[in-house]
Amino acid sequence: MAQGKTRNGYYFNHDSRTFALGHVTESDEPITLISIDEDNNETPFTLDPTKITFKEEVSGLDTPQSVFREAASISEVTIDNYRYLVNVYYDGNQLFYADGTPVTFYAYIGVKGDANLDSQVLSTDASAVLKYYAQVSTGKGKDDVLVGGENKLVVANPELDQLAAFLADVDKDVYSEGNWKTEKIDRDIVSTDASAILKFYALNSTTVADKNEAWNQAISGREESMRTILD
Repeated sequence: MAQGKTRNGYYFNHDSRTFALGHVTESDEPITLISIDEDNNETPFTLDPTKITFKEEVSGLDTPQSVFREAASISEVTIDNYRYLVNVYYDGNQLFYADGTPVTFYAYIGVKGDANLDSQVLSTDASAVLKYYAQVSTGKGKDDVLVGGENKLVVANPELDQLAAFLADVDKDVYSEGNWKTEKIDRDIVSTDASAILKFYALNSTTVADKNEAWNQAISGREESMRTILD
């Protein structure tokens, strides 16, 4: 029997690593297990991280890249194209709370630079980021302005604006420490992010077909440290 809470997180769709253990171990109340002996005595114990595994509810897959490829349908874009429910397993067994509900978290997955959540990286994404930066710079609070602009999906589901902030913060990559759990309020989404998105779009539309290389050139001073090619 499990107790505690998980935390949600954000991912680029090219991330080929398994979901972060921090979903289970880094919440305000990390997940623990309770063992019950033959006398019904309960003893809580901390999970062994090496025994924690994950399966996305529909596909059964455990990496952002594989889940996005398998489950996302960009022909009809809805919140479920970006938000995936992930089940937690321990030592091969699915975890449940005392009331029988499974231990889960949401993984939000999207395309790097896609601020307005249409599964593409275009000049409109740069414009949305630049507008956000300008509004915050003139005194509006970060939580009062949508990173993704007026995209209907973002407006209708404000929780996706956290994902939009993650995707727009393009100077971070899949290996940036703690990027998967950083909230919008703690991000610096600035004009250089908009410029990088616009440069990526221009390069990828004309001379640089390889998305990984296009991002390398678009982000001045720091190349992507990804070990796989972007989709």
